[in-house]
Amino acid sequence: LGMEMVPRPGFSFDGRWFQAGDTQIHLILEHEQSGPAGRDAAMSQSSRAHHFAFQVDDAAAAEQRMEELGYEFVSRTKARPDGAAQVFVSDPDGHIVELCSPPKSN
Repeated sequence: LGMEMVPRPGFSFDGRWFQAGDTQIHLILEHEQSGPAGRDAAMSQSSRAHHFAFQVDDAAAAEQRMEELGYEFVSRTKARPDGAAQVFVSDPDGHIVELCSPPKSN
């Protein structure tokens, strides 16, 4: 498919990240200890493979805008192990949406 495997942060669950042009594809391995994305594994033992992710310039600014629009938060803005920031909201249909900003350059 012309995708290159690229490094991913040291998460506690297995998976692979691929680059296809300017787009990344994140594949997550199912495991009985995988909790849903953005939530503590202790809260639920359901799949991580149930959300959409979009890159934004600033996750904290996106969080503020989602709050203004009245979205329900699954998880407020937090840093990933690689320095990227992510926030998770539920859309009106109950889908979990991740808004992620890339790591800040030094």
